[in-house]
Amino acid sequence: MQHRSITTGKGDQGETRALNGSTLPKDHAMMEALGALETLRAHLALLQIRLQPIAEEKESTDCLFFLLHACFALGAFISDPESSDPESPHALTPQHLERLEQEQHRLERELNLPGAFIAAASNEDAALADLAVAAARSFERRLVGYQRVAPGFNAPLPLAFANRMSDFLFILARHLEKGVYHTVDYSRLNPD
Repeated sequence: MQHRSITTGKGDQGETRALNGSTLPKDHAMMEALGALETLRAHLALLQIRLQPIAEEKESTDCLFFLLHACFALGAFISDPESSDPESPHALTPQHLERLEQEQHRLERELNLPGAFIAAASNEDAALADLAVAAARSFERRLVGYQRVAPGFNAPLPLAFANRMSDFLFILARHLEKGVYHTVDYSRLNPD
């Protein structure tokens, strides 16, 4: 059996090839968005693996698995927006966005959130979800930055999906805290 390498070494000069065939510097806005998406995907995978053994979190782990696959659809769109076929089974649709919103509402219905900002997660599972939230928000900012420098890149659905993803993950983090919240307490800033 012949060994086939998946690495090419062509990026050694600081450039990489996008899905649309263009060669771009690795710090191009498109590559920054794809890099942020890759970081997000890694955080989602870690969270999904962590929650998978917990039977009562099956719906959440199913949604995280769905989001892992959605990352590839987002990456394909970012890498080749001109050739994206809205009829493609790999393209995000309003139904995907609706599924994400439904998952968020499912979790929100059982929450009684405090009236103060959350200072920190109260357990490791929630902290992992908060890391995914931060990665999702970073990805969303990179996506906006890419749209700003590439006016032909029009991405209302991927932007909405990225925003809802961070919302869902925030609510998931609070759900995982099981009612134990570490809220902001400004009195801790006082030295006395």
